[in-house]
Amino acid sequence: MTDQHPIPLECIDKIDVLSFHNDGSVIMTIITTGYLDDSTDTKDRLFRKVNNYLSMFNSEDFEEQHGQISYDQLTITLVYKQEPHPSIVELVDQLSAQLSEHGIKMLMDAC
Repeated sequence: MTDQHPIPLECIDKIDVLSFHNDGSVIMTIITTGYLDDSTDTKDRLFRKVNNYLSMFNSEDFEEQHGQISYDQLTITLVYKQEPHPSIVELVDQLSAQLSEHGIKMLMDAC
């Protein structure tokens, strides 16, 4: 049975979209498939997804495949179709502030 949550559990430990740009920047995109509600489960999944992206970015495998990339070249983008609950926007703002201390950017983008 497939998880119907906007951030499916089977995708928590996978990069949805990985983009490399000519200027050396890297964008790791989180694709959501529905409304991001105020539930603890949604917040936990988003937090876990971001942490997994950071773990993958910092892994030896990633560096072997893509070379050494600095934090200030990394952007994590959360893509959504329906405007998320305000508490999710607040969570992304908090994550963005924490990540920016290391030079990493986190954005939200409607599609």
